[in-house]
Amino acid sequence: LAAWAAIAARGGAGAIEHDATPAPTWVQRGYWMAGAAVPSALSLGVTLHISTDVASAPMLWVIPLALYLLTFVIAFARGTEKIGAVARFIHPVALALLVVSYYASSEWPLSVALILVGFFFSALVCHFALARSRPAADRLTEFYLYVSLGGVVGGAFAALAAPAIFNNVYEYPLALAAACLFRPRATHLMPRLQDASFAAAVAVGVVALVLAPIGPLGATMVMGALGAAASMIAAGWGGGDNRAATLRYAALAASALHALVVLYVAFNSGSIFTHATGANAFTIAQPWGAALMATSFAVLVFAVHATVQPRTAAGRVVDFAHGVAIFSAVLLLMLILNAKRLDAQFLTVTSLAICALAIFLNRGRPLLMAGVVLAAFLMVFIEDARGGRIITQERSFFGIMRTREVPASGGSDGPLERILLHGTTIHGAQLLGPELSRLPLTYYNHNTALGEAILAGLLSGERSRLALIGLGTGSTACLMRSEDELTIYEIDPAIVRLSARPGGDFTYMSQCQPNARVELGDARLRIAEAPDGAFDVIVVDAFSSDAIPAHLLTREAVALYLRKSSERGVVVLHLSNRNLALVAEAARVARDLRAPTLHRVNGRVNTPYLYGGLSASVMIVARSPETLAVLPLASRGEWRVLEAPPGRAWSDDYINVPRALWEQLSGAEDCWRNPHRCDAPR
Repeated sequence: LAAWAAIAARGGAGAIEHDATPAPTWVQRGYWMAGAAVPSALSLGVTLHISTDVASAPMLWVIPLALYLLTFVIAFARGTEKIGAVARFIHPVALALLVVSYYASSEWPLSVALILVGFFFSALVCHFALARSRPAADRLTEFYLYVSLGGVVGGAFAALAAPAIFNNVYEYPLALAAACLFRPRATHLMPRLQDASFAAAVAVGVVALVLAPIGPLGATMVMGALGAAASMIAAGWGGGDNRAATLRYAALAASALHALVVLYVAFNSGSIFTHATGANAFTIAQPWGAALMATSFAVLVFAVHATVQPRTAAGRVVDFAHGVAIFSAVLLLMLILNAKRLDAQFLTVTSLAICALAIFLNRGRPLLMAGVVLAAFLMVFIEDARGGRIITQERSFFGIMRTREVPASGGSDGPLERILLHGTTIHGAQLLGPELSRLPLTYYNHNTALGEAILAGLLSGERSRLALIGLGTGSTACLMRSEDELTIYEIDPAIVRLSARPGGDFTYMSQCQPNARVELGDARLRIAEAPDGAFDVIVVDAFSSDAIPAHLLTREAVALYLRKSSERGVVVLHLSNRNLALVAEAARVARDLRAPTLHRVNGRVNTPYLYGGLSASVMIVARSPETLAVLPLASRGEWRVLEAPPGRAWSDDYINVPRALWEQLSGAEDCWRNPHRCDAPR
């Protein structure tokens, strides 16, 4: 239609503008595309992280999208040049805090806030770079075309290519590092300190890749020896030090003495370091502890003093050596000051703090800043993989799935235990060995609230039919009798392949319920196809990295479960969640349906195994109070009838995720379940 209108108009050719702006080069076009692609890919990476670790609800992915669009508005508005300078200053600070936030994951609101701040300023830096590169008005159409195309390319890479290429969310740190490349270069008052901090960050990567497998003590001592050698090189490099001769010779002497002390301690570590009260706790024999502390501190002082001096003709080699010496001296000091708490996590936190400082100091050198960001995330990913052998790691539409094998008793002796992790949440575990492999673990232990509820529902009849929404490792199969029937509803094909198919990582299903039926797809849609009254027990345990899909806990969903349950049937809701107050929401739904409920929260079950019995919050819903009254619950005295709190229940038309977030954060749900804890006089 547009072409026909143009032809029909028969308009004459416009006047040729002889002073038109020259066409942009392909390098400029590529820059425009890259500047738009990086924040687009980054926004999807941030959204994936938040939506899998908080809740799979639209409200939450709107936040990164809104911040992404806001950066466009700010960057392309008139008169925002001063804002751009402020954003470029805050950007490295935000990235440094983002890196450190990986060890604030237990405080998820703080962690998510820092991640969003880091994303916001990274996207803002990219969009300000695009705004600065805008051509004249007669080329703006082409400019915005390539910006739009870049956004599509970035989004397509994160959504389509990255899941096929990577088995983890590696595009997220890659996009953060790429955003650093759009910062303008700037001079620094202390360029030698910049080089030293970059070398220290590279040493962090060496520790992560090469030295971490030998343990925190071994890694610290090897890094200490390397740092002592680097300190000797820096102190003895000809022409590399413009300080007074007295200081130069003092630095050389301190480096030599430090090297001797480190080498002696390293070769005699068996007698100098002795285990204290824990596997990672040490005591240090004197006077070697005092000598190591004194020489490490001296090397640290001399190295820092050298890097704040003006640059000399010696180039960067001396400064890189100083950086390695600084990092090793810090590690040795931390070893001595925290010998009673020395572990791999402490080593990682110290390394990330070094990287955070290096990110800020190298803010005027985009390439080096990007390298430090990658080094920090390398440490994060290696630390995440620490603590056992990874058997399987896959990435699907539903998140990151990992099977890890660890010693079941925490030591080298005893059986091994396989753990299924989906994101950051444990989805089940299984002991290896013919005598132990049928024992349900984690939330499904016989003595947990979930295990007890499932057993009670099964034992209410001579033969029971169970529907399991969410397969996990398939532990539920070994709670059942051979005459019971199991139907599984699972949406993730990867989980089915690992837990219900021959050759998978877990064998609960093949050992205890080999004839179980697996229905692949959305559980709510698939269970709706079953006949009414088809099941005696329906277990709703559909997690995705600690996030329950909200449509499985609405009034209509629970009504569907009750309709599919038999006269003696029960619905078991596993409501354990770090972030959302799901017990209160489930109670409101049951109130509207006039369905009786029982609720129990159990503490960790004492077993000889690492993940033998985890804490679980479970609600049993039935058609009638009589059904609940005759359930053979082993610890009936711990099951309580909860009166639903006020508020509108979740439905397919109304899902109030902010309320669930707030009630969990504020402790309102805990007060509702345990009013005696909150009845203290004001």
